[in-house]
Order: sequence, then structure tokens, then C-alpha cells
Amino acid sequence: MLKVGDPAPDVELTNTDGQRVRLSSFWARDPIVLVFSRHFG
Repeated sequence: MLKVGDPAPDVELTNTDGQRVRLSSFWARDPIVLVFSRHFG
């Protein structure tokens, strides 16, 4: 479990164009903000 201030793991995700991208590819260019939310319904 991550705690506040822990670095995010370098995961690989699929972007909206269907391409696989690593989170680190964004960190290399600019700061990023990750927002997590839960949706129940």
C-alpha cells in the first residue's frame, strides 16, 4: 500500500490511442499529477 509522499510505481498503461505507455515516460518530461477516485454505483 502506498502512503502519502511515496513515489508512484512505474506502471505501463494503455492510452486513448491504444498504445502502451510507461508512467516514467511522462516523468521524464514534466511533473504529473495522479488522481485516484472510487466510483460506486
